[in-house]
Amino acid sequence: YTPIKRGKDIIGITVFIKDVTEQKRFESSILKLSYYDSLTGLPNRRYFQEKIVEYGQMHDKPVLIVTCDVNGLKLFNDTLGHKTGDKVLIEVANLLTKHLDNQGIVARIGGDEFIYLLPNMSHKEGQAFVESLENLFENQLIKGIKIAISYGLATKEVGEHIDDALKQSEEAMYQHKLFEHTSHRSEFIKSILNTLREKNP
Repeated sequence: YTPIKRGKDIIGITVFIKDVTEQKRFESSILKLSYYDSLTGLPNRRYFQEKIVEYGQMHDKPVLIVTCDVNGLKLFNDTLGHKTGDKVLIEVANLLTKHLDNQGIVARIGGDEFIYLLPNMSHKEGQAFVESLENLFENQLIKGIKIAISYGLATKEVGEHIDDALKQSEEAMYQHKLFEHTSHRSEFIKSILNTLREKNP
């Protein structure tokens, strides 16, 4: 705003207006890219790291952590191509989000690794949560091949440090993944062979 003066009197005002709609859209898109994964649309590691600090300060309530890892993503990429591997990640993200009941977050923190942060959920409730999540993935197929996920869960109880629960969740997931690796690889190879036979009878 600029006043228009005649002597000491203000006889009018000049107003300059600039449309910043595109600028705001650009700023919003940059902000989203910094906090969200471009492939799946889920919150990314940066977002997760900020949330883990926030939830770690919840001293009066438990926080459930569920670490998830896609089994055999490299097999999908090597045998069916990276586009199929991307489809697997997108489908996994959609299912994980579908299972999120309006509380907490699920983020993609690595190539094939996802994690839930669920405040005010006990360990017993977490076990039921993971069981229903496993049921959700039971019949999910990409090109006739089952999508398999390894899980690890731990709970930051009241008064405990959240980093300890995060480490426990990761260790439990890796143990589960080692147990599942051989059987999933065998099933994957069988599925690939069946798919090839159907294409070339």
